[in-house]
Amino acid sequence: MQNIDNLSIDTSGTTAQPRKPRDTQLDIYRALTLILMVCVTHAMWWDFNTPEPYSSIILFTSPLMLFIAGAAMKVSGRRKGFGETVSNRFKRVWLPYYIYAGWGVAYLVIFAILSDHYDMGSYSSPITYGKILAGLELPDVPYAWQIWFILPYFIASVLFVVQRKWMDKLGGWTYLAIAFALYLATFAQPCDVVRYIGIFNFFLILGFVCYRRYSRRTLTIAAIIISVPFILLTTAGFFNDMQTHKSYVDLRYFILCFCSLVILSAIVSWIRFPQTRIFSIWNKYGYTIYLYQSFVFTVVFMGLYSIEAFATSSSIIKLSILSLSVFVIATISAPLCLYMETSLLAILKRVAQTSKALCRSTGRMW
Repeated sequence: MQNIDNLSIDTSGTTAQPRKPRDTQLDIYRALTLILMVCVTHAMWWDFNTPEPYSSIILFTSPLMLFIAGAAMKVSGRRKGFGETVSNRFKRVWLPYYIYAGWGVAYLVIFAILSDHYDMGSYSSPITYGKILAGLELPDVPYAWQIWFILPYFIASVLFVVQRKWMDKLGGWTYLAIAFALYLATFAQPCDVVRYIGIFNFFLILGFVCYRRYSRRTLTIAAIIISVPFILLTTAGFFNDMQTHKSYVDLRYFILCFCSLVILSAIVSWIRFPQTRIFSIWNKYGYTIYLYQSFVFTVVFMGLYSIEAFATSSSIIKLSILSLSVFVIATISAPLCLYMETSLLAILKRVAQTSKALCRSTGRMW
């Protein structure tokens, strides 16, 4: 439950196949992307002090995670059917989220008890609980803005099982063009979840089709060609206010994500990262860290902003200290957060087993 099955996507089919040897470099890319997302991107945005264009050009990490998920599926030898995939995704995506949400609400209850001026009025509406169950909102839990990713990721991963059959018939590049057309079709949709599914689906298929397909030389040439207009557009302010474009999932956001992916792919093709304990932790506990980062940011912000020297520092210094603090605490606390998750799950299992036993005993008595 700690890493959404390493954020890989199961594909269609009913015949179980042996797993291929793990791509350790892909595991490291996943860990690095999570570190970048949690410790840099979220630190930039949740502190609200990073100037343009830096706060905007860093907003490519979510589609990058889907690209890595598609790449992981490509190198995996395991295939599952639709029903098994839904069951697997629920256990690895939704169940950990519900446990995290439970801890978040428990935090609010304790805070409400200890605070005279706080009430939980927002939890009096059934609509609120519906949003929580769908992963759309976790009201009043500090820094719980990361959960928007869960629902579109889940839907994209499940839909991929169906799309894989069409991809086998039409070919990867043909279906990639169809996926891009589907992404463009989501522009007219008022629901932001649908729009995110469109772009997630494209980058998921892009990772499956393109990973390991191109040589280092080809990637480098492509990155050089893209870098010049990318730098010019950045300096001209084309990517400014990217959070708005990200909300609409429009072509500016797509261009940012695609260009960033090509440039980063070229860079990492020249680097052989060593497998370290840090990378192993972020790969193994990645989803746990992603969920419980709201608690990490709460602790870090409370600690750092109580120091006057930090509060009055420049943006670069504040971001450096904040990112490093989040990285250290998230890395250290990951096993503890997983223990919180598994402990609550064990309690729920015991309650369920006890309830079943009581129901059976009551049935026999009657």
